[in-house]
Amino acid sequence: MGALANNFYARISSNYYETHHERQSDAVVNGTVWVNNLTNLPCNESNGYCDNCKEFVITGYPLPTGGEL
Repeated sequence: MGALANNFYARISSNYYETHHERQSDAVVNGTVWVNNLTNLPCNESNGYCDNCKEFVITGYPLPTGGEL
């Protein structure tokens, strides 16, 4: 089960980095946020989560670091 979970996390993490990019935060000085490449918006409760971010939320895995979503 551990290897399966590791493979799953590796897949959704890889997909995340392929579908999101970092940009400067409008709210935090010298901060960055990760935004969806298609919508150019951060994935969160108010903007809605993309399918990849929903996998993180549903499984309980933390979203990758580098910015706050």
